[in-house]
Amino acid sequence: MKKIIFLAIALCVFAIAGAMPAPANAYSVGVLTDIHAARLNWNYQGAIKNLPEKDLWISLGDNMDKKVEFCQKVKDAFSGRNFITTIGNHERPACVSVFGNGKYFYKDIENTRIIIVDTSKKKISKSQLAWFKSVINTDKNIVIASHRPLIKDKKAMAIMKPHASKIQYVFSGHNHKDSGCIIKNKISFCRIKSFLSYRATFTFNLK
Repeated sequence: MKKIIFLAIALCVFAIAGAMPAPANAYSVGVLTDIHAARLNWNYQGAIKNLPEKDLWISLGDNMDKKVEFCQKVKDAFSGRNFITTIGNHERPACVSVFGNGKYFYKDIENTRIIIVDTSKKKISKSQLAWFKSVINTDKNIVIASHRPLIKDKKAMAIMKPHASKIQYVFSGHNHKDSGCIIKNKISFCRIKSFLSYRATFTFNLK
């Protein structure tokens, strides 16, 4: 039986990461999820504007609740910041064109490839799995982000396993409450609480 080692709850991870000095030229990344801009009339714009400066912010999807206009409002709230996002199960198809990168894509930054996987549907399509298998085959370090957790998808896990030594993190949201990182197949899988309820973020530096 494969062992799953629980490293820490999110607060411990964040505290440890914050305590480690970063090189002066380190490329910093912030991750958040489940903003749900249209829900509860909360001040998501102010919360986003109060986020610390990072070289890149990644949202793990569910930026809004079905109202397409809020996709643009979230994008505007990140104005002046480098920002990319996955698509969650609450996003409408029209949001894909608003955010501008497609449902799944990758972005090369320095010596790292950031791969955005579309898990807005419960099952990942064959065409996307073929794409994933192709783009993960790189000499660069790898960071993977999706809305639903890939650790539960056997086909995605099989694609990632041969590249474990290059994968820095695999991020997911969706659950809202669970938070923390585990290691499976020598890969760090990190789940983040919702920004809506907890203002939770995860920050790290690219290798």
